[in-house]
Amino acid sequence: MRRKALAIPLAAVFLLYSCSAATAQAYINLAVGIALQIAQLAGLSPSAAGQVSGDLAVVNKFIADYKAADANAKPGILAEIDTYLTTAENDLMAILTASHVTDPKKQEAIRAGIAIAVTAVESIRALEGAHPNAVARAARTVPGVPKRSGSPAQLKNLYNQTVRDYPQAQLH
Repeated sequence: MRRKALAIPLAAVFLLYSCSAATAQAYINLAVGIALQIAQLAGLSPSAAGQVSGDLAVVNKFIADYKAADANAKPGILAEIDTYLTTAENDLMAILTASHVTDPKKQEAIRAGIAIAVTAVESIRALEGAHPNAVARAARTVPGVPKRSGSPAQLKNLYNQTVRDYPQAQLH
């Protein structure tokens, strides 16, 4: 009985992942792009965003593994995905803390940009049916950051509006 109860949600997640792998990839690309641009805006090396990129590359691999895995392996793969999503969010926050920008306007753009990138990462987590973690809840308290996720295109537009005073940081 218990296996049947677990099988139904897992089947739903599998169906969701099958339909949304392209969407997950779009969120991954967005989060990595924002991390790179914000690191540069913050005066950091692009390598500061390298950890985020690496974390999300692993998530992308696990999404592909999930599709091919048997039912017994899927819960473990979902746990790995969640772990790497949390690590990516923490690495995004590390970019914020490494920033030594003193201009308040630029600080706010950096903070909001990181919050939007965290929202993109949380959108991947939502595809797996999980609830936002503490990092995401804190990011969503930043003014101008949506309380709910939008599509990758909507988040990209919001990010570009957020950094409109810094054209070199915009995503194209």
